[in-house]
Parts: sequence; C-alpha cells; structure tokens
Amino acid sequence: MAVILILIIALIIYIQGFAYDPLTAAERNQWISADAKVIGQTTVGNQYIFVFEINEEYRTIIVQKHLFLWKSVNCSFRSEKSSDLMRLITYCGVSLDDHTEITAVFIQNFDNNVSFVKIGEGSDELEKTIIPGEVVAFTWQKIICFNDLNAVAYSNKSLPLYVLGYEIKGGVLYADDLRWIHLE
Repeated sequence: MAVILILIIALIIYIQGFAYDPLTAAERNQWISADAKVIGQTTVGNQYIFVFEINEEYRTIIVQKHLFLWKSVNCSFRSEKSSDLMRLITYCGVSLDDHTEITAVFIQNFDNNVSFVKIGEGSDELEKTIIPGEVVAFTWQKIICFNDLNAVAYSNKSLPLYVLGYEIKGGVLYADDLRWIHLE
C-alpha cells in the first residue's frame, strides 16, 4: 500500500510539472519543445532563468524552487531571432506570485567593435565585457521598465556604438521592435 501511495504522489508531482533540478523543470514548460537548445542561463535570488533557442525564436523560462523541487512559473517570454550584429535576445520584467521582482536582459554581440555594455541607471547600472558570439545576462531583483534600461554598447575606446531602443516607423511603436540601434 505504501508503494502505491508513493507512486501516486510521484505521478501527481510529475503531472504538476515539478522536477528535481531547475533545467529539467524549465524543459518541462509547455512552450519548450524537444529540439530546444539552452543558449543562456542565470540566477536571480532563488530563481533560475533559462533562454532557449527554438527554430526562429527565443523563449525565456523562469524556474522557482518549491521545498526541494523546482517548477517553471506560469509565464514565458518570446522573442524572434534577428540577424542584427548586436542582438537583444530577451528582456523580461516580472513580479512573481511570491512578490519576487525580476528583470533580466540577455544580449548577444557579433560586432567585433563592441567591447563592453552598460545597462541601468545610477546604483542599478551594470557593466559587462562582451565577447563576440557569447550570450550575456544582466539581472536585477526589481522591475526595471524597458525605457529605464539606458543600455549602451561601447567600443574599446569607450565610444558609444549602439543604444537599446525603438526606431519609430510611421508613428507606430510595437513592443517587439525593441532592439539595438547602431549609432552613426
């Protein structure tokens, strides 16, 4: 009888999407297919954030710990792949059920002239060296709106090369159009 009870509990845990490690929990999210490839990951507090590449898009999955198990939260962030030299992989700002706030920005650079990136303002400003082809994560334990990111990519001579923002075309602005804009 005890074995049957243990099997039933294990089945319920499995069906609910719980896993023994963060990556498995992320992979069990409904938006992640078997051919998805992890291209970036980081932690913010007790949460893991994974970025998956799936065909022509990226999916960002946040995973939280529940006692000794892990489960992805009921949201994901989708962004389309681009051919830009400086790429915004994902931006997500979210307040979770337990009132934990997270902002994560994942970027990838293919411009050999870019040396480092600064994102944030004042005490929230982060600076990271960026190597061509590498996915880099910037994270905060608070929500930072996209228009407060103040993101700039610099050359090795500290000259600004790109800013994160919108190119307004025809007076219409779409959230999916947030991207790195090359400065002339």
